[in-house]
Amino acid sequence: MPLWHHIQAAGQWDDDIVKQYNIFGTPTIYVLSNKFKILRRVCQ
Repeated sequence: MPLWHHIQAAGQWDDDIVKQYNIFGTPTIYVLSNKFKILRRVCQ
């Protein structure tokens, strides 16, 4: 079974995490390495 985390930004589009990860659409999916390096980003 895959292990992943869902994050919901409380401030919606004005939230810091949205700005930090340059999210401009939902869903936005990140594939991370075991050291949390972004390997791939998919915005659908």
